[in-house]
Amino acid sequence: NPSPPPPRKEDILFRADPNDVGANASLHFPGSEFLYAKGYRTAAKLLARQVIETGIDKNVLVFPILNLYRHHIELILKHLTVVGAYLVDKELSRGETGQLSRHRLDLLWNNFRPILEGVCKKVGWKPPTKEDIEGIHSYIQQMTDADPEGQGSRYAVSKKGKPSMPKLTDVNIRVFADGMERLGDFLEGLAAGFAALEGIKNDMQAEH
Repeated sequence: NPSPPPPRKEDILFRADPNDVGANASLHFPGSEFLYAKGYRTAAKLLARQVIETGIDKNVLVFPILNLYRHHIELILKHLTVVGAYLVDKELSRGETGQLSRHRLDLLWNNFRPILEGVCKKVGWKPPTKEDIEGIHSYIQQMTDADPEGQGSRYAVSKKGKPSMPKLTDVNIRVFADGMERLGDFLEGLAAGFAALEGIKNDMQAEH
């Protein structure tokens, strides 16, 4: 087959194609905020599975895998913080709101922990066990130590011209992906519960 031509100015990149509906995706699907987080996790999982099954391109795909999983955790923590604050009628402080526009996973987790406790207390949920909290804290601290601002998996060198992830030498993609899936399952489970509570609260407010 002949190679396609280089880009042409009349090409329209962002459009639906009536002859290829299976590839048409909606950017305004209900719950799109949560779908952003879900999408990064799904993409990471697919890439990790490809590496694990084939052993090919592992030194190339490790960077997007690290980045996609990390971004999923960042987005889900931000989502949980906003929804959780709404559920407990908490107005986020300027500092907490500031963290929502940044990328430090450890600070996002620290913001969210008291909100999670507040939601559990308010609705009568059994709070996560001490072991669960310690485990999540450990995972998030490890990710923060490796890549504090999430730039290390995006760029080979820092703004100062130094290696961006000097503390890391090797990563087993199976081990890392399995850990991220366990963390993702826990946080997405909370998100599903929060969504149900948010729906109930919205319905009650609408009635009043």
